[in-house]
Amino acid sequence: MTERAAFIHPGVAFRAALALMVAASMAASACGGSEQDEIKDIQATATAAARDRPSPAATPDPVQAYRQKITAAGQRLSGAADKLHKDMLAAAESQADPKWPAILTADTDEVIAAVAAVQALAPPNDKYAAFAAELNEVAAKLDNGAKLLKKAIPTADQEIGAQAFFAVDEGKTKLPAALAALPPQ
Repeated sequence: MTERAAFIHPGVAFRAALALMVAASMAASACGGSEQDEIKDIQATATAAARDRPSPAATPDPVQAYRQKITAAGQRLSGAADKLHKDMLAAAESQADPKWPAILTADTDEVIAAVAAVQALAPPNDKYAAFAAELNEVAAKLDNGAKLLKKAIPTADQEIGAQAFFAVDEGKTKLPAALAALPPQ
């Protein structure tokens, strides 16, 4: 024996050899399993690939898409016009209340945005062109009334305010019929 080997305790050498065997065994099991495990992994991957395949995207129907969008935009415009009209009537009852300019300005901004959303939607075909033209005409009245009111608010101009009210009132009155004229699909 060499001098160095003479200093190694026999129990230490045994423990080192045992630790080396355990580590090798763990490494071998981590690197791969049985052939059955590999086959199961391949089957699972193939099944997942077949099941998770995306289906081809359906081509959206432009008429149906327009109908959905114009209905939603029309409802938004109707709600905004109703709120503006109601707040204009309430403000006329208490003109001195300082809350009305901010409320009416917010209402006019919502009507103007809702009108823009309606007017941004192009009809998908000639069948919807007359409907869109009529709806855009009513929307333009509401837009004009909202813009007039926005102009009247800072100066409290009664004449412009009255013009704004009549334009909003007319647009609000005609809007339900214009929306109801949406042609059937």
